[in-house]
Amino acid sequence: MRLGIAMTAIQFSIGILNDLVDAPRDGGRVPPKPIPAGLVARRSAAAAAAGAAALGLGLAAVSDPWTLGIAVLGAACGYAYDLRLSRTPLAWLPLALALPLVPAYAWQGATGSIPSALADLIPIGFIAGAGLAIGNALADAAADARRGIPSIAVRLGRGRAWAIHAAALGVAAAAVAASVAGSGSGAGGPAAPVVAAGSVTLACGAVLLLPGSARRLRAGWALEALGIAGLGIGWLLAAGTTIRPG
Repeated sequence: MRLGIAMTAIQFSIGILNDLVDAPRDGGRVPPKPIPAGLVARRSAAAAAAGAAALGLGLAAVSDPWTLGIAVLGAACGYAYDLRLSRTPLAWLPLALALPLVPAYAWQGATGSIPSALADLIPIGFIAGAGLAIGNALADAAADARRGIPSIAVRLGRGRAWAIHAAALGVAAAAVAASVAGSGSGAGGPAAPVVAAGSVTLACGAVLLLPGSARRLRAGWALEALGIAGLGIGWLLAAGTTIRPG
């Protein structure tokens, strides 16, 4: 519970900082963002971001220095996205780097070690994070093009960006499915159905990210995020019973 609250607080900090940095560009958005709409003062938002970061990192530090270090790396990826990379062709990189850190953070914090089997998730998480980030860019591609923001979706074009993101997510889903199929604990258990549900959710999200309304695009990216979460849960269900603290 403590580790979950810590990670949530860090994510709040990253999200608030993102709104602070983007406030000058977010004026006139529908629905309105709270800072440019005057609903939240910039000073209050900055204090909330700093407080959330302090809470999250402080709670992570209770476990051990390694858990704190992983949490700091994940937060740094988010802050790099907010401050520099969010509207560039490299916007996909922070999420691709940060996603594999999540299970490492949880395992290290809960058990005091990271099992070698978790190494399988590092390349899968990187590929999934990259695909998910490009999907996010696709959801904002029209607005970014109007504002002259050279996101990866704008640079590549919608068609090419969609194909690359769909291929990345497909590879991640296939890799997780293969890992679960090769795990004795995954056969006949809940892991395979969870992975299948995550894969279907990913596919539905990718379809919604084809050209359409802004609401449809946002819904598509949200489904993809849920699908990635489903794949992760399925992998954990298959591997969790065989991994022991080392």
